[in-house]
Parts: sequence; structure tokens; C-alpha cells
Amino acid sequence: MKKIISILAILIIAYFAHIFYISKLNQKIFNLITQNTEFYKIENVNFNQGFFKSHATYDIVFTNLNKNLKSKVELNMYNNFFTSKNIEGNFSSPFFDSDEILGKFNTKITFNDANFNIYFNDINLNHKKENFIFKGLKANILFDKQIKIKNTSLNIDQIIIDSFYEHIKIDNISFNNHINTALHINEFLNTFYESEQEIKISNLDIDKINFTNIISRMDINLNDNNTLNFNMSLNIDNISNEITPDSKEEIKNLKLNLSLNQISKKILENLNKELNQGEKPNLEVYLKEFLKFNPSLNMQEFSFFKDKKEIKMNANIQTYNTDYQIKATITSDEKISKLFPSTIFIGGFDEYFVQKNGKYVMDFSLNNTENNFHMKINGNDLNLGISLD
Repeated sequence: MKKIISILAILIIAYFAHIFYISKLNQKIFNLITQNTEFYKIENVNFNQGFFKSHATYDIVFTNLNKNLKSKVELNMYNNFFTSKNIEGNFSSPFFDSDEILGKFNTKITFNDANFNIYFNDINLNHKKENFIFKGLKANILFDKQIKIKNTSLNIDQIIIDSFYEHIKIDNISFNNHINTALHINEFLNTFYESEQEIKISNLDIDKINFTNIISRMDINLNDNNTLNFNMSLNIDNISNEITPDSKEEIKNLKLNLSLNQISKKILENLNKELNQGEKPNLEVYLKEFLKFNPSLNMQEFSFFKDKKEIKMNANIQTYNTDYQIKATITSDEKISKLFPSTIFIGGFDEYFVQKNGKYVMDFSLNNTENNFHMKINGNDLNLGISLD
């Protein structure tokens, strides 16, 4: 009997200890999401803490957009590990002077992390003859045990922008951002960090141009000298342009792979900070600062099919302070003027291509130094004797 009483006492103590632990963890998450940042500030916090359940309200003021844009947030925190949601609440729309609910959110805490989900109501804005429609927007933030962000994602079912001037329709958008080393929220918002990012769009219509199955990926890596390398890829199954039913053009299986290397992390963050603060940065000064690290761009592949004929291109741009070097090769299965008749108006564009092994090829190189501007096309030396400084 004493053993049973002892076990019951231990279970009761463990239960209330777990309530206390989850309460403190909920409080930590609340403190995190109510921190001021460069993008917004928190006002009018009202927090009522209870043993089993806590309730809070506060306002988010979006300082970077407009001081009048304010969203009211209401949430409940449940201090029980075994509940389906440890935190849940809603937030109002910042675009209207009302308490209209724009969306809801919830958080589930596990032994290893905290999963924060946001669900937006559909948005349908009409102004004169302009329509803006937003459907099925939801976001997810995954926190680790230290309440640092380690993964974010965003999904949108559909965006429609319709006006007299333009028509844009985007279907099934997904964005996933895996962070290599978990970050505090201020680091996440204000720094460039090592990550793997992916964007997918099933369909994009811009006026008469249609893009099908877009997949874009980018890896960001940090070098020892505090510069960043961006490795990017883009794949599009089909691009069609139909100005009239008789003038439809299609490009299929577009692929792009390139890397941008030796980009100063500090200078990039300073530029981003100025832009976020609404300042107009001096781009010439920033360009000179970037060039001090000798950045380079390497296009490993740019290819697509037009009328079942393939066009390929690779290129490299290397900078040495104010000097730079460009090399590029374009290879086509067919004459450019036949694949793109509009190039006829450029005048003599085909003559820059020579035939090699049944292909049409153009080799291009350019060197720009302090006193010389030097260019070659297909081995022909074209020294124009000018400088772009």
C-alpha cells in the first residue's frame, strides 16, 4: 500500500512539475515573439498568467511600412505537454481600422522542438477596377530547444492581381528555408546566414506569358574571410508567349545553374539595413566596397529548347578590384534568326556564330583593365581601345 501511495505521490509531483516546466517554456516563447525588431515593435502588452492556462493580448506596429499599420494579437497558452496545442490565438488585419480577424496561429511543443503554425484567411481587395486576391496562405516556423529558428516554410494556394494594366495569376507557391545553424529571431531577420532554400510554383501567368512548374533552389555558404557564396539553380518546364493565337512561342526545359562567390557579408547586411530603413543607398560606393573582395559569377549552365532545338550557354565573370574579365560560350542547334525571327531587326546577329560539329557557336571574351578594353569574338581580336571607367 505504501508503494502505491509513493508511486501516486511521484506521479502527482511529476505532473505538477511538468505543468511548471511547460509554463516557463510558454513564457519563453511569448517573450521571444514579443521582442521588438527593426521591422516592427510591440505595444500594449497585457499578460495574465495562470497555472494551467495564461492569456495575453498585444499590438504589433509595423514601423518599416507605416506607423499606422497595426495588428492586434490575442493568444492563450496551455501549460500541458499532452495537449494538441500549447499556444493558440488570432491576429487582426493591419490594413483596416477594425478588429477583423486576418488569421490564426498555434504552437505544439515536443521534446526536441516547438512547431509554430500561422494560417491566414483569404484576402480579396477591390479598388476601382483593380483586384487583389490571396488564397490559402500558411506559414510554419520550427524552433529548437533553445527557441532558436531552424526552419521556416510558406505555402500559398493562389495569388491574383488583376487591373486594366496587368493580369498576374500565381498557383501553388511553396517556400522552404532550412537554416544550417539555428538562429535567434533578430539574427534571422537582420543577417545573411548559411541555409538551403527552395521555391516551387506550379503555374505563373503574367499577361500573355505563362510559366509552368518553376523550381528554384539556393544554397548560401559562409567563407573563412566572412564572405558568402550563393549557389543557385532554376528549372522551368515550359514558357509560352501567346500575343495572338497565330503567334504562340514556346520555350521548354529551361535550366540555369550559377554561383555568385566572394560577396562581403558585412557590406551586404549594411546595404540591406539601409534599404529596410527606407534610405537611398549610394550604390556606387557599395559597388566599390564589394569589388575589394574580388567577387565572381560563374554560370555553369543556361539552356533551353525552342522548336525542339537546344541552345546552351556558360559564362564566367571575374573581378580584380576595378578590373574584370568576362568569358562566355553560346551553342545552338539552329541559326538564332530562325529560332528567334525578331533578332533579324538587330542586324547581322547570325554572323557572330560559326559552325562547329554541326552546331552554331559563339565564343566571347572581354578584359577590362585600367587602361584597356579588350574583346574577342570567335578568336577575332577586337580591341576597341576604350575603357568603361
